[in-house]
Amino acid sequence: DAFGLFCVYAQCPTLIPSVNEGLDAIADAPTFDTQGNPHSDRSQLVPGLPSPDVRPEELFSAFSSPTAGLLFCWQYSGSNSKSNAEMKCLARDFLDDNKYRREDARVYDDVREKRLVQDYLKDRSNPFRMENGWRCSSVNIRLPKEKVKFASEEAAPEMEISGIYHCSLTDIIRSVFEDSIISTFHLTPFHQQWEISEGHTVKVYSEAYSSPAFLEAYKEINALPRDPDNNLEQVVASLMMWSDATHLASFGNTSLWPFYLFFGNQSKYT
Repeated sequence: DAFGLFCVYAQCPTLIPSVNEGLDAIADAPTFDTQGNPHSDRSQLVPGLPSPDVRPEELFSAFSSPTAGLLFCWQYSGSNSKSNAEMKCLARDFLDDNKYRREDARVYDDVREKRLVQDYLKDRSNPFRMENGWRCSSVNIRLPKEKVKFASEEAAPEMEISGIYHCSLTDIIRSVFEDSIISTFHLTPFHQQWEISEGHTVKVYSEAYSSPAFLEAYKEINALPRDPDNNLEQVVASLMMWSDATHLASFGNTSLWPFYLFFGNQSKYT
């Protein structure tokens, strides 16, 4: 390029992400004037946390039926002693609603609906839901004991830690590689070099996909035995993980220690 940078690929790449895009192509935020590359497909990846927005079809999902939700909302709206105006509101806004069904009203049970709402709120208060790819598991860890020496790690006392929320790495890799976001991934590694002057070049270390470790992994997986009819491209999914404690409250010591996962195939500037 104009700066003298060039790439030496391990083999002919099948995909080279565009290098002439502006910042719009690799960054977006609600405060930006433009929202990403208008010519790119929008990523369809499911976010790890639920959206705070409530869709119209979810308005009555906490109740046994839309009719029960309408009656429940009217009962707990306004004042405790229902006025004439509120009775008119019941007839005009609730009973006349298209979702109101007389057969559901006949089996309406206030106690049951309260229990359903409580269960719904309890579940909704947990951001790590199954529909967002989360699983809940437990792990067992071995513990040391003061002034006691064990013959092996298996002989040490064991403690079970429950309530650990995590996502399947396989599911994450599959969903990312099936998404349009893959067009921004570097699947064929390369050496990047800088031509300082004619005949004088130096290696450039910048991204994970141009690192010696990535190149070694790429050579290793492509040297594995393959079925005669398997002509699919074999690529490296570069997973970068780290963890850091996160303080959750201004007062007290409530905290989390989340693990973060990023793909090294994508530019760190994305």
